[in-house]
This record gives sequence, structure tokens and C-alpha cells, in this order.
Amino acid sequence: MAYVVVDKKSQTKVTNRNTGVSSYPTLGGARRAATRNNKKNDGREYVAMSDAEYKAQLPKITVKNMMTGIDVVIDADTPLCCDPSSETYWSM
Repeated sequence: MAYVVVDKKSQTKVTNRNTGVSSYPTLGGARRAATRNNKKNDGREYVAMSDAEYKAQLPKITVKNMMTGIDVVIDADTPLCCDPSSETYWSM
């Protein structure tokens, strides 16, 4: 099982800039990372949770496929290169 650190306000997964790590093998490791992020005093609050919990609470958005015009439901944290409503998706 994997664990992640999540920004409580935006509900997005946090990636460590120095190491590029976005998931941790233990809950203790994720809690330590969340504590380090909370100590930065950037006005945000971070929590540790399992990857399954994160995926269950992740908000979905509906976008219109640029080529077909059909509505598509995607995760809110989908990068632009994987979003079928963007020109970037279709030009790659």
C-alpha cells in the first residue's frame, strides 16, 4: 500500500521538489513529510493518507473533448498534457 501527502484546501497530491517523490511506502514516512510541509508556514495544511483514500475523495470535473465534442469526466488534478479538452493533448 502507498501513502501520499495531500494539501487539505486544494485536495491535490504534493510532490517533494528535491526528490520528486509523490508517494511513500509507509504511513510514518508520509506523516513526516506532511509535518515538514506544515512547518514551512506557507499558510497551507497538509495531511497524510493512503492512496486509495486519496483516489476515493478526489474531485472529478467534466470537460468537452476538443475533437469529438463529447463530455469526458477526468480527475481534477489531471495534467494538461492528459486532458482531452486541451490543444496540448492533441498535438503531442
